[in-house]
Amino acid sequence: MNTRTLAPILIALVVLLISGGLYGLGYYRLAALNEKTKTLANEIGSKTFELARLARAHTALNSLSADEGTLTQYAIGKEEVVPFLGALQAVGKPLGATVEVLSVSDEKSGTHGRISLSLAIAGSFDAVMRTLGAIEYGAYDGVITNLSLDTGTSDAKVATGGAWTAAAVFSVGTRSASSTPTHP
Repeated sequence: MNTRTLAPILIALVVLLISGGLYGLGYYRLAALNEKTKTLANEIGSKTFELARLARAHTALNSLSADEGTLTQYAIGKEEVVPFLGALQAVGKPLGATVEVLSVSDEKSGTHGRISLSLAIAGSFDAVMRTLGAIEYGAYDGVITNLSLDTGTSDAKVATGGAWTAAAVFSVGTRSASSTPTHP
């Protein structure tokens, strides 16, 4: 073999070895980048899942906040007690009854605050019963816990159309000063 034919073969062999080495190096680097891509794709998937979970939690929290704001509107604030008592006394006037607040006290039961109101309602039987209904079914968290009706006399004529008196204990939910109602 002469050098003339050997030189191109050797050059081709060197070029083949260099290109094979470069191919192997490129394949190795590509495999490493492919593995890194898979790792990053898994991380992106887990972060996306976590982000979706956080978004659901945020939506649930917003919904709960809206629900809490709605519910807080049905409780009266400590600073609103006096106007609330005035409104209770005014409830009976259009119905023909007089409402008198006898006492107001805090109730120490449960986790939520309540106040106990002792009311005296006087008027005809119809007026007293309608006033009681208007008070109990008002737009606040309230319930009549004790009620007694009396005519004040044993005369049957007075009992049918005369003066009736209702003594009622009324429990009303209150909210703390930090929980203010949210109005949309």
